[in-house]
Amino acid sequence: MVADCARMAVELKVNRFQGVPAMISDYECAYACSWAAKRLGMQVEPDTELGQLKEIVLSQEEQLAGGDETDQSLLALIKPYHIQGTSGEGISELIRVGMEA
Repeated sequence: MVADCARMAVELKVNRFQGVPAMISDYECAYACSWAAKRLGMQVEPDTELGQLKEIVLSQEEQLAGGDETDQSLLALIKPYHIQGTSGEGISELIRVGMEA
């Protein structure tokens, strides 16, 4: 497991420098979007569809862009990510966790 985490971390960093977004899954997107929503003072239900959640967060793009380094980093992750269509309990759980971050 440690080897897998280290491998993925290096690959993500390499891809990031090549212009590839650092997020690799809808699960990460669910957490990032819900955490951003919380930082924006929004309430999001865990059963919110991921595409809708991303749209809600990006509707406040200017506020995130003008925020602190965390807000700007979240925006940099969320904005270029293309949702793959994953749904289910795992996505809902990560939305809930992000709202509690």
